[in-house]
Amino acid sequence: KFADRDGKLNYVWATSWGVSTRLMGALVMTHSDDKGLVLPPTLAPIQVVIIPMIKSEESKNKIEELSDKIFNDLKSDGVRVKIDSRENFTLGYKLNDYELKGIPIRLVIGEQEIENDEYEIFSRDDFNKLKSNSNDILNNIIKSLDDVQDRMLSKAKKRLNDNTHEVSSYDKFKEIIESQSGFVSCGWDGNANTEESIKKETKATIRCIVGNGEDKDLKCIYSGKPAKHKVIFAKSY
Repeated sequence: KFADRDGKLNYVWATSWGVSTRLMGALVMTHSDDKGLVLPPTLAPIQVVIIPMIKSEESKNKIEELSDKIFNDLKSDGVRVKIDSRENFTLGYKLNDYELKGIPIRLVIGEQEIENDEYEIFSRDDFNKLKSNSNDILNNIIKSLDDVQDRMLSKAKKRLNDNTHEVSSYDKFKEIIESQSGFVSCGWDGNANTEESIKKETKATIRCIVGNGEDKDLKCIYSGKPAKHKVIFAKSY
């Protein structure tokens, strides 16, 4: 409770959206694959990991110097970046580890890369390797982060659209709920008893309200009355 302007104790008006565990679960289920997490750059704690690959003392200074420069340039541009200079893990272990953790962009810097002035910017979402020289590498990494974000968003939107079915009859509603996974978009008359009846008959419930009577011709799929809301129904699993 809280004290209002009159000094009276009142209950707080609040919503509970499950922002912690539910959103994290949705993030993992929407984007990840069999190799591990796939994190959108805007949400990833680490957006870019730089892995120096040092095989000899002769090349160590050059590799570390370039790694530090790219690290500082990215950090100055607001990129969340990490250098993994651990010596007690192999390169293969590190590559697999960062795929598992879903780091959006990975960059390996070794003697051969410096000698050829050719670097591979690895994108976790589609495993694409963009080749870049040292002069363009900063811009190419930042562009790759934007590209990863755009691809992941487009893929998630397509999946949502492909699995959302709009219906205008209760028979079609039941057919989709019983035979397919996903969401059903339809009209609802705003009556809690209507939702309860649909739940008893199909085990589907309203997931969210997406419209408030803007479509005057929309009818409730259960009662046939004018719809107060356009809603999304689905089963919980």
